[in-house]
Amino acid sequence: MSSFFTVICMLVSILFLMPVAFASDTEPVASLMWGNTRDVAVEGDYAFYTAPYGLIVFDISTPGDPVEVSRLFLTRSNETADEIVINGDYAYIVQGEYGLAIVDISDPSDPQLLLYYPTSKPIIEMKTEGDFIYFTAGRHLFENDFHILDISDRENPELRNIIIEDWGSYPFVGFDIDGAYACLISRDDGFLVLDISDPDHPEVAAEYNPDEEISSAQMENNLVYAAAGNDGLIVYNLFDPYGPTEVDRFDTYPVEDVVISGDYAYLEAANAYNSYSVVDISNPASLTLVADNPTSMLAIRGMKISDNRLMIRNIMGPSYEAYGLQIFDISEPHNSTLWGEYYPPNDPDIICTDGDFAYVGNALNGFSIIDVSNPAAPLPIGSAPLAGRAGGLSVEGDYAYVTMLGDNTLYVVDVADPALSVVVGTYEAHCLLGRVMARGDYVYLIADDVQAENLGLLILDVSDHSAPQLVAEYQSTEQTPVIPKCLDIEGDYLYLGYWKYRVGDGFTGLHILDIADPTDPQLVSIFKEGDFETHAFYGVDVVGDYAYITFRGGIDLMVLDVSDPADPQVVATVPTPSEPEYVLNYNLFVSENRAYVSATHNGLKVFDLYKIDSPVLSEKFSTPGMVCDAAKIGEHFYLADLFGLMVVEGAYYEPPAGDANNDEAINIGDIVYLINFVFKNGMAPYSMRAGDVNKDVSVNVGDAVYLINFTFKSGPEPQE
Repeated sequence: MSSFFTVICMLVSILFLMPVAFASDTEPVASLMWGNTRDVAVEGDYAFYTAPYGLIVFDISTPGDPVEVSRLFLTRSNETADEIVINGDYAYIVQGEYGLAIVDISDPSDPQLLLYYPTSKPIIEMKTEGDFIYFTAGRHLFENDFHILDISDRENPELRNIIIEDWGSYPFVGFDIDGAYACLISRDDGFLVLDISDPDHPEVAAEYNPDEEISSAQMENNLVYAAAGNDGLIVYNLFDPYGPTEVDRFDTYPVEDVVISGDYAYLEAANAYNSYSVVDISNPASLTLVADNPTSMLAIRGMKISDNRLMIRNIMGPSYEAYGLQIFDISEPHNSTLWGEYYPPNDPDIICTDGDFAYVGNALNGFSIIDVSNPAAPLPIGSAPLAGRAGGLSVEGDYAYVTMLGDNTLYVVDVADPALSVVVGTYEAHCLLGRVMARGDYVYLIADDVQAENLGLLILDVSDHSAPQLVAEYQSTEQTPVIPKCLDIEGDYLYLGYWKYRVGDGFTGLHILDIADPTDPQLVSIFKEGDFETHAFYGVDVVGDYAYITFRGGIDLMVLDVSDPADPQVVATVPTPSEPEYVLNYNLFVSENRAYVSATHNGLKVFDLYKIDSPVLSEKFSTPGMVCDAAKIGEHFYLADLFGLMVVEGAYYEPPAGDANNDEAINIGDIVYLINFVFKNGMAPYSMRAGDVNKDVSVNVGDAVYLINFTFKSGPEPQE
């Protein structure tokens, strides 16, 4: 071995211990359909809403007719925009675990992000008064952190104090600020009142642990108004020189939350969850009911007051994760009126693409049609008048085929003119319907109904779109409840994946059908092998001779050789790694030798299929909610996240051969990266093509040697 080569090997050995970064070029370029509103603040004629993806500003100068004037995208990775408070021309928005986003809203039509203020722990609740932001923070049980942040210099917030009290057995559930006092509330341990007149030296002013369980409270004129569940609203005087006393209580209704404006307290009902009451507190020793206001909402999940407007976050539909907001004019407390409301499009969870359009199934209207000819500015242009949530969606030519969750009807929608989409035909089945796939003049429907005698598949002739006709059925032969969950078609074969209805019920499997004659489907084989027979098949995409499968949990990806449909063979499996949260895999699609898997909190997982028997996870891209489906047009990906539709660019990127670490250069860093991968179980190359520089269909020490010769000895260039 030459002395030069020996030196290089020694250098590589030294660098062998260096950490390796995992490069990623995936970046969001746009988002829309922001659902699940989180909070609202009103300033003058504008309402500032937060949704998981960021800030939405509405002009509410005309009652009953809020007009959106701007949006500001704030999401970083899988963090969400949550609580908002306004102080002058600035909005302070809780930004997941990152801390605070500080936004200049002096021009509501063009809000500008000034900076992120990081916090060591997630913010639980936040309030503002004067030149200070106050917030509680914590990550685990028994954490009771209260922060005082000086914001007199908006672009350079200064932390004045963190108070970590060894007080109580449970974390703070809330707090309130009243002049010089901060009242911290623990559900089971009562109240801790701090004198914060000197932010640098807060002092304990009072403590009290009542018998009642407290869920929220507000301070007003040195009295504490506490929401105490079934015990109603209780007024405490914590500054009585003889000890804390109860002043009065209003226990006509159970109370979950309380907010105060002037002489009135607004109470969120604890049990009904869909009403609020108004109580006169002008005489704290004699609380009096002024009004009881049942609402049309399913449930209330929080209240705030600003400028004589009561803002209520509510559940807006059958999904308990779907939230909207209502604003009430409370200038006359005994006769409050609805000022305006915002019900965003919500829960997109199915997506398919065709040409310049994305078709998105969601919770409010079946599905929406988005013009994505400009990926940076997707534009909603149409929807079908369908009530409920889409359960299946497929587009073929000028027609979309839609099923609804919990429904037995297939809807045929003419989308030739997306802006004028109209239902032109329906088919009512004798069972509930799930996923759907259209091919030519036929539509294949999953019978998603365990009570339907294990029926698996319906096949409809839709050559007459106004009157679809059932031409064939396929029924599982299992004797215990199993239902199909996914399907795909490749050539003359249909692949139908089943899962168990209940734990312990039957077996799952991949059923392969010959549909050369759609009117007479023939079972070719059922894939059940070893441990896989008890896994829940949840997504399937067949490309050429291979079927790519996702499972509900346990296995991220399986590759089957289906070149002989009668005898499918396992080529590779990728188990789900141990994660801090339980990961559920949903759908997937395969494009250009990569598999894109939708996986709840992990967002989109990208697997490199360069070596078909060894898929490698090459990238993850997280979103604020759960990615239930994904599709691709050109160089852009469209992710149906439960909180919105995100357009992503970059996961398709292909580094040149030799750029194993994807830093846009070929140098000794790539050599170290490959050696770590081969010998130390380091991260795989961003692309296996980039790592296999000598093109021997393997990434091994030979590729590192190849790069050493190229980098230091004028050897041949990496082979594309």
